[in-house]
Amino acid sequence: MKISNTTENGFKGSSIPPLGPMQYCRLLKLYNMETLKVTPNYSRRTFTIRTYYNGELFSKYRTIKFNKKEFEEEALNTENDWKSFLKITNNYSLIK
Repeated sequence: MKISNTTENGFKGSSIPPLGPMQYCRLLKLYNMETLKVTPNYSRRTFTIRTYYNGELFSKYRTIKFNKKEFEEEALNTENDWKSFLKITNNYSLIK
């Protein structure tokens, strides 16, 4: 019979103590995944921005109506650009 030197927390030869329930909850909060889905409405020149946490819809926003040039520029935004847009501007309203 071979005895493993793996500790309770699963780290081989680690001196890190096992996690208690509160530390485990805090650790899980760090790994929450936030994603955005942005849908353009070409006729109204607005965008609908949906935020998802862990794959579930969390909130939904709609931007103000942009002029044609601004709309074309905003259509090139990346996910990080849209996250910044939500943090910095007030050019949207909360739908859900």
